[in-house]
Amino acid sequence: MVSPSVARVAELDDVHSGESRWQVLGYANSSQARYRASRLTSQLVDVAPGLVGVAGLPRPEGPHGVCSNPLLVWDGQARAAVLWACKSHRSKTCVACAATYRSRVRRVATIGCLDRARAGGHLGMVTITPPGDPGHRRFIPGRPGRHPVCGCEHVLAEGHGVWNSRAGRRWNALRTAFAREFPGMQYFRCVEPQVRGLLHLHVILWSPDAPVDPLVLHRLAMAAGFGCNVRWDPAGDDPTRFAGYASKYVTKTVDDRGDVPWTVLDELTGELVDCAPTFKTWSQSQRFGCRMRDHLDAVKAARQRRALAPISVAGMALLSMVLGAVVIEAADVDGEGGCLTAPPDWSQDRLLEAVTAS
Repeated sequence: MVSPSVARVAELDDVHSGESRWQVLGYANSSQARYRASRLTSQLVDVAPGLVGVAGLPRPEGPHGVCSNPLLVWDGQARAAVLWACKSHRSKTCVACAATYRSRVRRVATIGCLDRARAGGHLGMVTITPPGDPGHRRFIPGRPGRHPVCGCEHVLAEGHGVWNSRAGRRWNALRTAFAREFPGMQYFRCVEPQVRGLLHLHVILWSPDAPVDPLVLHRLAMAAGFGCNVRWDPAGDDPTRFAGYASKYVTKTVDDRGDVPWTVLDELTGELVDCAPTFKTWSQSQRFGCRMRDHLDAVKAARQRRALAPISVAGMALLSMVLGAVVIEAADVDGEGGCLTAPPDWSQDRLLEAVTAS
C-alpha cells in the first residue's frame, strides 16, 4: 500500500494530471504493486532480472540520472502500466531524484540571493549553533582570546531531544528579533544535524538598510536559547556563493532526520516521550526570492518551449548568430537542454521554420 504522501506527489506531477486517469499502485519494486498491475492487465508485470524497474517499461530518467525507485502507475485511459519517478528527497532512497530536488532548492536560493543583491543592502550567511558541552569557553565574534566559561549549555538540561523539539520555537523568536533589529530583513534557512544529534542553522540573511553587526547576531541568538558560537560571513562580491553551501545540506538532513533525537510532552499523560522528528529541512521568508512553486512552473514552461523548438545548445548558438535570435538559457532550469527565444516580432510558425531549416 503506497503512502498518502507518495500518492499526493504522484497526483501533483507536472506532466501527468487527472485523478480519474492515473492510479498509483505502489513502488515498482514491491510485489504488491506488480500484483495489482497484473490484475488490471492481461499481461504479467514483473521486475527485470538484475535491474531496478519493470520488464518492458521504460524507467523514468531525469536530469541527474535514472530513478532507482520508481512508482508503478496504472493509466486508465491507455489501459497500461507506466513508471513515474519517485521524486524522493532522500538520497538513500533515490540518488537521482534527491539530486534533482537539491538542485531545485539551490536554484531557489540562488535566485533569492541575486534578487537581494540587486536590491542593495547587506547580504551574508550566519551560522547558528546549539549550546556547547559543559565547561566550554564563550565564543565572541571579532574578539579572539581566552574568554570565561560560557554556561549556555544550561538549556540542554532536559536532554537533546527536548531542545531539538523546541528549536523551531527558538528560531521563530530569533527571526522576530532579527526583524526588529534589521527592519525589512529577509532570509533563507537550512537545517543541519550535528554528529551529536543537535540541530544547527545556516541562514542566508539580507538586511536592506541596517548593517549586520556580528555582535548583535550573537546577543540575539543566545537570548533565544542557541549557543554562543554564532558566525557571520558577508557575501562580498559573489552573492550566490552561499546558495550551494546551504542547499547541499537539504538531502543530507532528510537522510539523517531519523537519527535526530526528538522528545515532546504528551498532553494526556504529562510525560516526555520520544517520537519521529517533524522539523523542516529548509524555509525562506516570503519576499526573499521565488517560491518552489514558481520554480517548478518555470521548469514546466522551459520544457514546453523545448518541445516547441527542440534544438541542441550548439545549434542554438549557431541559430542565434545567423538569425539574430536571443538564447536565454544554454541549459534550462533543470539542466535538461536548451531553450530559444526569438525576436518579439517573430511568429511561432517562423520560429518553427527556422528551427526546421537548421
